[in-house]
Amino acid sequence: MIDRETVIERSTELFIRNQLFNVRGYPQGGRRGITFLDTYPDNKRMERALDSNYVAIGWSTDDGGKQAELGSSLKRRLYTFDFYVFGISRVWGKNLASVIRFSAESDQVIPLVDPADPTKVIGHVDVDYCSAQQRVSATPRPWEENVWIVRLRLEDFYSSALGG
Repeated sequence: MIDRETVIERSTELFIRNQLFNVRGYPQGGRRGITFLDTYPDNKRMERALDSNYVAIGWSTDDGGKQAELGSSLKRRLYTFDFYVFGISRVWGKNLASVIRFSAESDQVIPLVDPADPTKVIGHVDVDYCSAQQRVSATPRPWEENVWIVRLRLEDFYSSALGG
């Protein structure tokens, strides 16, 4: 069984991928496209100037959850995900960060999908907050010159009696 937190993270990543590639029509890879990374890149992978725009899911945290109703097993938990956008230029970085932010804000929900069958929607989480900001470095390496962070906070309600 896959825990709820993993379902939420994977569903959020798939939602952003779908928005970029299918809904908005950005090509995958190449100078005018986007390469999606599973994790924040290490120095070895990104030691030279960028040959593509990159999006990577970075930090993932939650607030520990709180009881949502008195006398009930209903819990409310906030999840925060940081997506890092590495642009080939300032324009590309800012544009992609904005597209991710506006995509998350468009319906105010992220559909939760079954990890075994990503076409099957099994629920949703609400978008509580979304922001995009440029990450500035005093001495950037070539791949750190146009980095943006999109912070996405999601609100989830679930029954703690079911184990999340």
